[in-house]
Amino acid sequence: MNNEKFHSERRIGIGGSDIAAIFGLSNFQTAIDVYNSKVEEFEDEILAADDPRNIGKLCEPIILKIYEGKTGNRIVTDNTFIQSKQYPWMIGHVDGWLPDINKILEAKHVGFFSDKWGQSGTDGVPDAYLLQVAHYCLIASEFKEILGADIAALGNGNQFRIYHYNRNEKLEKAIIDRVKFFWHENVLAKIPPQPTTLNDLSRFWKSVEGKSITAPDSLYLKWSELSNVAKTISDLSEKENLLKAEIQKEMADAETLLDNMGNKIVSWKTQTKKLLDQRKLKEGFKQIYDDCCKESVSRIFRVVR
Repeated sequence: MNNEKFHSERRIGIGGSDIAAIFGLSNFQTAIDVYNSKVEEFEDEILAADDPRNIGKLCEPIILKIYEGKTGNRIVTDNTFIQSKQYPWMIGHVDGWLPDINKILEAKHVGFFSDKWGQSGTDGVPDAYLLQVAHYCLIASEFKEILGADIAALGNGNQFRIYHYNRNEKLEKAIIDRVKFFWHENVLAKIPPQPTTLNDLSRFWKSVEGKSITAPDSLYLKWSELSNVAKTISDLSEKENLLKAEIQKEMADAETLLDNMGNKIVSWKTQTKKLLDQRKLKEGFKQIYDDCCKESVSRIFRVVR
């Protein structure tokens, strides 16, 4: 599938990679990001070569091949776009079908297996992935018998695990309810969901009106707690810098510090990198500098202690 067609299909409903964000469980986007991607005209995001999402897409054929070799299960990779008939705002792009065992297959490149992953052969996958395959299963079940999903996960160091999702009616009902509300009450109504992160908040209220408000008791208590947290962080940061300086003084020109078992506990290496001399560029090539400048508007939040 070409990239333009893929993104065009994604805008007509809620896809599997959107579900975790709507539930507040995504590492890559928030519900507001999903909302904006459905209601606003935007340029498709160009991912860096080493972006985890890009690497995952590139590794997908390899993961499917490894899975097929380990299990012997036949994989069908055509007709990967699915759309619910009963809930047309629920869509998905399935990595593969397993017609002989009535399952779908999801491929994941995970980098490393954190404590959010259980033992291979179980359903112990991060909640974001569990929601994704549950979403796909409930849509796909409208077209064929679907018993569940296999999640094939490839980690660094050639670690390969296979997890299983057996359909869960309660979970799938919760997905339908949450997505239905989001699609109708947010997307179609053009009412953005509530911001949940600092980045969301900075985009939600970009401009200011120059006014002041008096903090009610509840907000004053939050300011007081934040002020104390900020002071603690500042004190710890100062202590961290002092300890670093003392260690570096003892290390002198040594590159590594070892414990009494010979294990490396600190490294202090020389690095070289090139930085753009903006002043020199502006003075010698002003027009190029001006053409390359991009205005950025943001609100700065400072706590007065």
